[in-house]
Amino acid sequence: MAAATVQVGDLLGLVGDWSFRRSVSGGSTMTGQATFFQASDHRLNYAETGTLTLADGKDYAFERRYIYELRGGGFRVLFDETPPRLFQDVVLRLAGEALIGSGFHNCAPDVYSSAYRFNLPVGFRIAHDVSGPRKAYAIVTDYARR
Repeated sequence: MAAATVQVGDLLGLVGDWSFRRSVSGGSTMTGQATFFQASDHRLNYAETGTLTLADGKDYAFERRYIYELRGGGFRVLFDETPPRLFQDVVLRLAGEALIGSGFHNCAPDVYSSAYRFNLPVGFRIAHDVSGPRKAYAIVTDYARR
């Protein structure tokens, strides 16, 4: 099916509470909770908190916020800043029961290439491959409904 068949309502299954586990190449992990709040018909606010465990065993608390602007065919992920700044523009398509898509972010001189897979309402995965002269790592986050 074409990307245009993905509707805003298809992503409203994100609203609510999630637990996640994030692996970072090099042996670090992050675990925590995330929540999508519906701010308007086409906007979800995302907030996460958790613990980063480095490969050497040291733990650090973290938190992060994003804005998801939903639109027919996909969504935009914005950094929750004033004013909001674009992280990625994602076009989705139907792949069996899942919605899949990809995104790109140029954080000069490095690049974030991302893959999104939504198996709503059960879970979803976001994978980022970061490459460039300053950064070289992969991050994979698996979310499960709480």
